[in-house]
Amino acid sequence: GAARPTPHRPRAPMRAVAVWGCGTGVGKTLLSAGLMRAAAARGAPALFVKPVQTGVPDSDGATVARLRGRGCRHEPAGHATEAGLGVFTSASGSAAPPTRVTTLFAWRGPPPPPPAARRGTH
Repeated sequence: GAARPTPHRPRAPMRAVAVWGCGTGVGKTLLSAGLMRAAAARGAPALFVKPVQTGVPDSDGATVARLRGRGCRHEPAGHATEAGLGVFTSASGSAAPPTRVTTLFAWRGPPPPPPAARRGTH
């Protein structure tokens, strides 16, 4: 017989969560790892993006991947890799549902000031 058409199933709405905190050591990374684990427990795909990492070789992305567990992989973007961040995969199992952890930019020390600050203008 002829193949039956597959009915269209609408995707569940995507949710975005931004974790903000004032200062270092206030729990942003631990909260992010907890959110990633909660998404995995619900079978939901998840993406963690660390826009800027300072203090390399420390890596919040690798910490989130380690705490998320089950084979979660931290894959730094080009700039972060050039600064010395490496790929990290947590031990044990697969990261299903799809899970991604990435760091976009990284510096060994504080990031350079923006051009306006270097010129002394705003």
